[in-house]
Amino acid sequence: MKKLLLALLLTPFFSFSQNGTIDSLKKLLLSAKADTVKAALYYQLAMELQGMDPTASQKMIDQSMAIAQKANYYKGIADIYYFKTAQSSFTGNFAAMKENAEKCLEISKRHNFPIRMAAAYN
Repeated sequence: MKKLLLALLLTPFFSFSQNGTIDSLKKLLLSAKADTVKAALYYQLAMELQGMDPTASQKMIDQSMAIAQKANYYKGIADIYYFKTAQSSFTGNFAAMKENAEKCLEISKRHNFPIRMAAAYN
């Protein structure tokens, strides 16, 4: 009983710290000027929201992709495809998972991103 009570009392603190990260990223996004920075911040927001709010996470990753493609930010695009690979895996959409992994790998090979290339093979 004491453990349950302790867990209930600490839950708001854990939730607050997660929302604090999201709030901080949103504040940084408002002041970001470079497109690559904006794309990276939207990507980080998507990562933070993935477990809490998949719909909002999808909106953030779509926004990140639009900015990254417009800016020809290929590392960001490769990262986004890798994120979408994991996202597709979680939802059980294995055809989309394979497609996203192949796109990540293609971009990583073309632009010499060895770490992302290795992750795409995983």
